[in-house]
Amino acid sequence: YFSNFQRFSSWYNGEPWIKGTQAYKDMQYACKMHSLTQAKLSKLDNNQFESEAKIADPWCPDHELLLKDFAAVCPLNTQSCYQMISKSPYIIKNLNNANMACAQCFFFSIILLWPQNIGIHNATNEDMEAFCHMWRCYGYFLGIEDE
Repeated sequence: YFSNFQRFSSWYNGEPWIKGTQAYKDMQYACKMHSLTQAKLSKLDNNQFESEAKIADPWCPDHELLLKDFAAVCPLNTQSCYQMISKSPYIIKNLNNANMACAQCFFFSIILLWPQNIGIHNATNEDMEAFCHMWRCYGYFLGIEDE
């Protein structure tokens, strides 16, 4: 994750649209990683995919406690997103627009939701719109379809 944030910093402080700049190279690297991931996922059968996606023996002292807490707040077990997805006969093994958009949201949503909590003070709505536009351009460049 740290290397991702270093690349984002390069995008923010550089010129990701100008060939030869560090920001451009970092953007190209991200594109290459997405392509390699897509290629690897497409070669896996369903059993291999399940095996690769499973986190073996997660180290967390509170793992069992968290599982119980999450189970307690879900009103019906059948409404659990995990249950619906894990029981589906369809296993999506590719990076689609929804995956990419959700991942992109994780990287910039905290800035939109709580800018003052991370040191961004006096940001105007226009500033936030410009920030969203910048990330929309990044997303388009990285393969998120413009729909």
